[in-house]
Amino acid sequence: MLNITSAKLTGTPGEAGWAQAYEFEPSDPGEVKNRGRFFAVVAVKSGEAGREIVDRLHESYFGELTLRPFNAIKNTVEKVVGEFGGETGIEIAACALVGDVVYSAAYGGGEVTISREGSLGTILKSANEVVSASGYPKSGDMILLATKSFYEHISQETIKAGLTGESSQSAVELFAPMVHGNGDAGNLGAV
Repeated sequence: MLNITSAKLTGTPGEAGWAQAYEFEPSDPGEVKNRGRFFAVVAVKSGEAGREIVDRLHESYFGELTLRPFNAIKNTVEKVVGEFGGETGIEIAACALVGDVVYSAAYGGGEVTISREGSLGTILKSANEVVSASGYPKSGDMILLATKSFYEHISQETIKAGLTGESSQSAVELFAPMVHGNGDAGNLGAV
C-alpha cells in the first residue's frame, strides 16, 4: 500500500481568474474500492462557476460506481466540460488513486506530471480535448496536477526541485512565494 500525502496551492482570485485544488477520500468502503482517493485542480474565469464545476466533478465521479475508474474519470471530465463549455478559460486536471493504480484526465490546459527517481515526466498535457491516462505509481513518486498558468509561471527546474524534495508540503513551500508574488495568478492552482 502506498503512503499518500498531498498539499494544495492556489493563486489569489482576481482578473486572471479563480482556481481551486480539491481532494476527497470517501469513508464508504464501496466508494473507496471503486473510486479511491480523488484529486482535482480547476481554473476558470468566475469563482461562482468554479465552485459549481468542483461540485459537479465530485457528484459525477462518485455518482456512478458501476463504471471502471478509468472510464469514470474521463467521462466525468467530459461531462463537466460539456456542461460548462461556454465558460471561457475552463481548465481541469483530475486524478484518482484506486488500489495501486492512478487514473487521470485533463482538459483546457490542465497538466499532470510525475516525479520518479529524480526525473520528471509528463503524464498528460491537455488542450481543447479531454485526455486521459492510467499507470502504476511506485513508492516515492510525486504526482503534480496543475493549471497551465502554474507551468507558465514556475520553471521546470523549480518544479523538479519541488517534486524531488522531502515532501509534498516542502514542494508547496517552494512554489508558494512564486505563486503569491505574482499579481496575475488567480487561475494558478496545483495539488
